[in-house]
Amino acid sequence: MPSSQVAALFVSGRTIYRHLPGVEVFDKRRDARQFAGGMSVVAHPPCRHWSRLRHQAGANATAAEIEEEKRLGVWAVEQVMRWGGVLEQPAGSLLWDACQLPRCGDYSDAFCFTEYIEQSWFGFPTPKATWLLVCGVPRRLVNVPTFQLRAKSLASFSDLNSFERSRTMRPMAEWLCQLARASWWGLR
Repeated sequence: MPSSQVAALFVSGRTIYRHLPGVEVFDKRRDARQFAGGMSVVAHPPCRHWSRLRHQAGANATAAEIEEEKRLGVWAVEQVMRWGGVLEQPAGSLLWDACQLPRCGDYSDAFCFTEYIEQSWFGFPTPKATWLLVCGVPRRLVNVPTFQLRAKSLASFSDLNSFERSRTMRPMAEWLCQLARASWWGLR
């Protein structure tokens, strides 16, 4: 049994996190904004208005919907920085500029930094470049797995449906929870 609980914020209703021990799931039904703290966090805030594809993704969104999703991203950063853990966004997310987060390779703060991964390393069917904000975990404890898929096994991102595009693969979810548990809050 894991040594501490982890909150998985902003996950889909069909998330793999439901099947991991020691994880409290906050999906649309259990609104992440109701998270009261007290445990480390793995956050997957909405990314469509922060990503490079925001102009396509937000084509049908109202100004109010866009602003609300942006507020959720900033709130998720605040939770990860307060309680420790990991926040996941597409590489190039404008959330980093909005919250003045450290860039990949900036390790001036040994307990708050950004790591680059490709989700295909964890079994995702496309490369899917991703940034992870890691807070409260000593840099020396972050060992990015070196999983690789052969090129012939990769699909085109555009061939995936919306569920498949936003899906977190089990090995990645397990690794993110492991990182969150290694945070200063998770070790309490």
